Amino acid sequence: MLYQILKIFSALILLLLINKAYSQQYEDVVYLKDGSIIRGMIIEQIPNISIKIETKGNKVFEFKMDEIEKIKKEKIYENTADSLTKVQKTENIDSTSIDKEKKSTDLIKKKDTKVTSQKNDSLKQSTLANEYGYRKGKSFMTISLGYSWGFSLLQYTDIAVTDNFGMGTDVLFTTYPTSMENNYTAHSTVFGLNLTGNYHLSPKKHFDPYVKGGIGFYLWLISETDNNDKEVDLSFMDSQTAFTLGYTIGAGANYFFSKGTAINFSLGYPVYFSTGILFNIK
Repeated sequence: MLYQILKIFSALILLLLINKAYSQQYEDVVYLKDGSIIRGMIIEQIPNISIKIETKGNKVFEFKMDEIEKIKKEKIYENTADSLTKVQKTENIDSTSIDKEKKSTDLIKKKDTKVTSQKNDSLKQSTLANEYGYRKGKSFMTISLGYSWGFSLLQYTDIAVTDNFGMGTDVLFTTYPTSMENNYTAHSTVFGLNLTGNYHLSPKKHFDPYVKGGIGFYLWLISETDNNDKEVDLSFMDSQTAFTLGYTIGAGANYFFSKGTAINFSLGYPVYFSTGILFNIK
């Protein structure tokens, strides 16, 4: 039994020695399709994909299998012209491979630079687009003409607290006549000031619809005239001046045709409809 184990062990050692002697006399040779020859030792091989070979100069090269014509093991020749020629070819392919690698790296860098530039352009266009419309931190003022009890002049101020929600003031001026039962005419001039809140449905867009509401004070200045346009005492109230509490409610839209200017349309109460120009004031 012991004798058989020794025989097997001796045979394995002999095979290892033979393999080592063989490997010292032979080297891996890779023939490329472009006519180049690489000599050295294959240190990594992925079947049907690629190999890595290390040359005597301790340089490692990787080749795709579709670049390779054949792979062989050949005897190492020392101090012959043939060996010198093969070494020179190896050095040439080393230089060629380095050039190829450098060109490939430069090409990748150019592609990366192009992609980065395209992304920056896209981001810039997106940023410019977001400069339009209603957005947080901006203040807007609208001057409008409308109709309430009569034709009205309005001025809205709006500060964007968030991208959607804003707070501000509405100032209203209107004057209108009213026919009385005694055929007299009452002439009313109204000044209104409302504190408002508004919600914008589509911020940072060219088209900006919104809803709004608020409460405020109204000052009424009233006079009355007879059929001859002569001013007379008021027939329906004691004073020509009155203060009242009021409210405003409405919906509208802005259309931004530049970064800081928009056309405004609005419907609601007490101003039934109005249209004007919105300006970005901050």
